Amino acid sequence: MKPKILFYCLFLFALSSFAQTNPISNPKNINKVDEAAIQKEVKTKVSQITSESQKIIKASELAQKKNNENLNTKIASEIVKKSKIKRIDPERIINPNQPVVSEVYYPDPIGVKPNGQFVLWGSNLQTNTGIAEVTVVIGSKTLTCKPMPSLCSADRLQLVMPDFSGISEPVNVTLTVNNDGLKSDPVSVKVTPEIVSTSLDFSLFMNQLSHDNQHSSPILKANNTNEGKHIFLIDGNTILSVYHSCKLNNENAATEYTGTDEWFSTTQLKNNWVVKQVVFYDMVNKCGTVATGQTSANLSTYHPNSPSLHTRISWYNNINMCFQSMYMVTYIIEGPKGTNYW
Repeated sequence: MKPKILFYCLFLFALSSFAQTNPISNPKNINKVDEAAIQKEVKTKVSQITSESQKIIKASELAQKKNNENLNTKIASEIVKKSKIKRIDPERIINPNQPVVSEVYYPDPIGVKPNGQFVLWGSNLQTNTGIAEVTVVIGSKTLTCKPMPSLCSADRLQLVMPDFSGISEPVNVTLTVNNDGLKSDPVSVKVTPEIVSTSLDFSLFMNQLSHDNQHSSPILKANNTNEGKHIFLIDGNTILSVYHSCKLNNENAATEYTGTDEWFSTTQLKNNWVVKQVVFYDMVNKCGTVATGQTSANLSTYHPNSPSLHTRISWYNNINMCFQSMYMVTYIIEGPKGTNYW
């Protein structure tokens, strides 16, 4: 065989081998999507984002607990500082046995939380028959406060506010002391809601998910990834999963695709609920050689400590990603216990 012919044959053989092993030069092979692999990855990411969300909620609960413990320490310090306080106008007292409240103390100036401690100073707050009954009117309900017997006397009651919910902000409520059928004049006490954390339930915002958005490519609600090229799915009510597929008709092209999703352009939480954190997971579907650190989506905008649910997410895919971009979003929100955020 002549040298030129031999060289040409070897060149074609090498080129053929390269085309079979190089994912970029042979897009026909790498564009084939492994749906089973995708579903497995989705399950893994759902587990990860759920676990991270639970950690954030747990950390918030522990912070609230620590704050309550600090408030109780302030109460003990205040009691030590004040051995006895009486500011009673004798002319006001019609019956010398009538209970009188001269001061109300709670360590947090914004008010007493559900199950929070507070202190009353005055007179006739305890008699031989026992500790006076203390009630508060919150909304349409009259609730009884729980005394701490070892910390109560005739001139001081240390109490636990009853559990309550349904108020969205601090309010003044009426407190009355009843001792052996004699009632004190009502006094005002400020109460404040307990702040709780939870994951946003997307099922309550389906209309907004369909209409209050701006997308580079029209996006539709789906039940699985086979139902469209640009779709969103809801997993377990708390995870928004988004899938962008831009497979090419020309399998030999290497065109890159980019876009931007803006969710909840104007939607806001109600009743003083705010966004604590947005948990975001990018799922890079690798068909070929993807560079280290490569992502297929990026959370560029969200609004912590505000009622706005608006997020902006840029997405990207190319031949090495099977022309797919997938990501998941969960909102961790905080707000007053017993109130609706939708």
